[in-house]
Amino acid sequence: MNALEVEFGYFSKDVALELEITTSTLRRWSIALEKSGYIFERNEKDQRVYYQRDYKALKELKLLLSKAMPFDNAIKVVAAMDFESENSKYYNQRKVF
Repeated sequence: MNALEVEFGYFSKDVALELEITTSTLRRWSIALEKSGYIFERNEKDQRVYYQRDYKALKELKLLLSKAMPFDNAIKVVAAMDFESENSKYYNQRKVF
């Protein structure tokens, strides 16, 4: 991202709505990802702020779970993925929410 690009963050309600999951499910997934080393940014009130890379990670988690991958395995796979690198297959996907 260059100096002129600004990435806006989203709160859990917006992300949950876009992913078609409850905010409770989003919170559970986020906690599990954090326990596996995934880092979400937080605001001054210690609330998670979700960015495009986080949306992509959560969308991938939902996909893996829909394919009957066990939750713990899906969390580990997603936590290990690179959603920011230009070489990542997830980098150029765009989803406005």
